[in-house]
Amino acid sequence: MKKTLSSATLFACCGAYSNIIFMGQPLIKALYGEKGLIFCVAVMFVSTLYLFTICSILLSLGTDKMKDSAKVLKDSFLNLVFISGTIGFICFAKSIVLPKIISDALQFSANTTVCLSMIYIGFLLAEANLKEVMKDKEIYLLHP
Repeated sequence: MKKTLSSATLFACCGAYSNIIFMGQPLIKALYGEKGLIFCVAVMFVSTLYLFTICSILLSLGTDKMKDSAKVLKDSFLNLVFISGTIGFICFAKSIVLPKIISDALQFSANTTVCLSMIYIGFLLAEANLKEVMKDKEIYLLHP
């Protein structure tokens, strides 16, 4: 089956970019504890840079929305994932301990992230036309 350029790049980006932020961090924390998250954040940095640079360029190929390199670099470093990861790394490196009330609020937020994102995805899927989605033969392919 022949794919369009935009469809092929979408499949390639989805296959290469893993969801380590929402799903990976809770799993790493459960398996390896707080110290395991240090390595997860390092992988998250690289993955986020990849997503906001290479994937951004690839997804805009063949469209009229091609981004210039300055915008791609700006988006790569000025996003919530990268900024919050940087703040977290600075707190770790400087041994900054947050007050308990702030730490508890952030922990509560972190514990609900996966659940809330799954509920949101459920709402999005509920609005999808299942018959139309199942007719698209490209969704059954595992490679671009």
